[in-house]
Amino acid sequence: MGHSLLVASMGFALLGSCWMMVVLAWQYPWLLHLLFFAVSTLSFFGLAALCLLLYFIQMAYESEKGALQLLPPEAGKTLNLSIFEIVEVLSRAIMRPLYDWLRVLLLINLDLDEDTRKEILEEMSPEFRRRIFQYSLGQLLPKRLQRFILGRRYSESKSPGDMQELFGNPTSHREKGEKGEKGEIRVRGRSLSRSQSLTDLLAFLKTVDNSPSKQSSVIEKILASKVADGAIWTMSQGAVHQYESHLSSRVRTFLENVSKKPENPLLRVPWRVINWELTAARSVLRTMVSLFNEPEADVIQKKDA
Repeated sequence: MGHSLLVASMGFALLGSCWMMVVLAWQYPWLLHLLFFAVSTLSFFGLAALCLLLYFIQMAYESEKGALQLLPPEAGKTLNLSIFEIVEVLSRAIMRPLYDWLRVLLLINLDLDEDTRKEILEEMSPEFRRRIFQYSLGQLLPKRLQRFILGRRYSESKSPGDMQELFGNPTSHREKGEKGEKGEIRVRGRSLSRSQSLTDLLAFLKTVDNSPSKQSSVIEKILASKVADGAIWTMSQGAVHQYESHLSSRVRTFLENVSKKPENPLLRVPWRVINWELTAARSVLRTMVSLFNEPEADVIQKKDA
């Protein structure tokens, strides 16, 4: 009985498929052609992928090196590392540069003392510190892009100082006078050579801090206070809106029920007790407020006198 039901199910499914194909061929012949094309194409590509997968599996099982011979040499070294070492490599490649850029943003946007700046600079990697503070943007471009921008002048010199002058205007004497010697920059009349030492980097930051764009501590305080006031106002308005939309009606109903004298005689005694307690608490609060306000009034009178 079970086998006959299975045969019947397969027969009905085959009849349904044939009926669907007949209806599609009768009403939508183009859809049937598209379906036949898609099924046949996917079948061919699927068989090709299956044969390739079986070939790789057979090669992996029969060869001495296994599937590693199909992978690059770095794959074997990676599989030989522990999870801690892999996470450390990823952190060194992703997180440390990100932290270096965050330190640069801190140096630019915050008013820090010399010790804090020195500590932040020491935490940067030396290569990143050299690229940020000593090299110009033109020197950080890829070599092919530099050759495309400079043209024939790119082959004239490969030293960092000469490359810095090549990206400027070599025919302008006024600009040369502002820059001074090769590898030097001039900030407000003082020249500062680009060096790899930490002391020169701190001196460079000091000269930049003396510029008018950095003398904005008052503006920063004002902006910070405005932002704080705006945030507090937004939170207070949101709290008022939430109270008005959700709790105000319930609070009013509760106050009305409490202030109204109950009709049931059994509830009048608890109601009287609650009213007495509320009256006593109100009088105590008024007394405490008056005691706190009296010294302030005396101080004001003394100041006026």
